[in-house]
Formats: sequence, structure tokens, C-alpha cells
Amino acid sequence: MRCLVGATLLLAVHTASCTSPPPQAARPTEPARPAEDFAVRLDYKGCNYEYLDTFNGTFGGTMTVPFILSAEERDTLFAAVMAADFFERPADLGTGKDPSNNFKLEVRNAGRRHTVKWTAESKWGQSEDALPLWHLQASIFKVLENHFGPDRGGGCNSGK
Repeated sequence: MRCLVGATLLLAVHTASCTSPPPQAARPTEPARPAEDFAVRLDYKGCNYEYLDTFNGTFGGTMTVPFILSAEERDTLFAAVMAADFFERPADLGTGKDPSNNFKLEVRNAGRRHTVKWTAESKWGQSEDALPLWHLQASIFKVLENHFGPDRGGGCNSGK
């Protein structure tokens, strides 16, 4: 009986080690709120070239104006950045032939900086995996619309 218990225990340990996935490295816990240095820089051509740069506190295209995010807007954009898993995305997700379909977003938070460029022209840009970036872009456009009205911050679709 003692041999049977030992063999059963050995089999159970062996089976568990074969079927259990290897331990994953823990990802650092993301903060719930943006750090003091949180900033976004979005470059997109759209129907009208517009450039949001909260690193320097400006928004512009043909003319640059001062632009400061409110605390609520910072929280909203930060939540969208985290929901998009932005800092874990590859830096280059493609560039299309039509400049109005290309986006470049840089984000800084807690000393960490990351830039991602993507295009609506690629299969990836139309996939489920791209949705969080499109939601992030829409969040930025909504902030711009709140500041400047529906004719700003929405590219070709603004005001329609």
C-alpha cells in the first residue's frame, strides 16, 4: 500500500507539472490616476492637419493656440490610454498611402514614454485588436470637440 500511495503522489505531481502553464512574469501594476508628467501628442492629417501637444500645452494646425487639459480630461485620456494597453503596443503598426488615414500618438506617464503609429488602411487597423486605439483616438477627439466645438478635433467627420 505504501508503494501505491507514493506512485499516486508522483503521478499527481508529474501530471500537474505537465498540464499547468508556466508562471508568467507579473506586469507592473499600472497607476489608477495619471502622473504629474502625463501628456499626449497626437499628429494626424485628417481633412485638416491638426496637432495636439499637451507636452507643450498647444493645439494647432494652420494656427497654434494654447491648450491645457482639465483634471477630468487628463483622467479620461489616461483611462483610455490604459484601456488601450498603449505602452505594450508595438511602435509601428503601419503607415498608409493616404496621409489622412495615418495617426501618430506619443504618451508620457511617470517618466515612461511610448509612441505608436497606425493607419486605418491596414487590415490590422480594421481588426478587433485595433479597437482600443480607435477608442483612445475618439476620446482625444471628444476632448478637442469639448474645447473647440464640433468643427475641431474630428478630422473629416467633425460637425457632421
